[in-house]
Amino acid sequence: MDEPQSLLAIGLTILVVSAAWLWIAARPNVVGVGVLGGASTLLMLLLAGPGAVIGAITAIVTAGLRLPTRPGLISAVVVGLAFVLADGYTSRWTAPASVALSALGLAFAYVAGVSVRRIREERETAQTLLGELQRTREAQIEAATLGERSRLAREIHDVLAHTLSALTVQLEGTRMLLEQRPGDPAAVVAVERAHRLARDGLDETRRAVAALRGDLLS
Repeated sequence: MDEPQSLLAIGLTILVVSAAWLWIAARPNVVGVGVLGGASTLLMLLLAGPGAVIGAITAIVTAGLRLPTRPGLISAVVVGLAFVLADGYTSRWTAPASVALSALGLAFAYVAGVSVRRIREERETAQTLLGELQRTREAQIEAATLGERSRLAREIHDVLAHTLSALTVQLEGTRMLLEQRPGDPAAVVAVERAHRLARDGLDETRRAVAALRGDLLS
């Protein structure tokens, strides 16, 4: 391949690498990772350098970070193996330590991507659990509030029922006393007792209503 053709091939490969890079940045998937990894491998064969390595690392990190576990692992292994073979081929396998270092770097890139994804998932899970806990606490508080309102309502009902029953009995006894013995001082005492019953019942009812209103306002 002469020089103009080589430059054209390199230019097209760089263009494919850039397009694939943008592709997996917008919509990460196995195809995008494969295209970026393959183009980076081809660029390594045509023009060995940091640009090709960065493209391969990006593809492998994306596979670990944004793809499901199984497809991501397979994609990362395929891209990494192809790139390492291309790296060894360009050096005629004269620098095995450099090839091994490249392999370790790509493996570390995948592990880093998976680790970041797990941290992100755990954080999202923690936030979800925290939200559920908050909703549960709010539901418990609401249930307790409703229970207290029901208790106060029953208390008001009981007070009114007791007071009205006692007043009914007391007034009926007073009426009978006045019919049998008009002007009897005991009738005055009975009326006063009925008045006290009514006043005490109203006081207790006011306290219960005030407590219920305070609960509603809170």
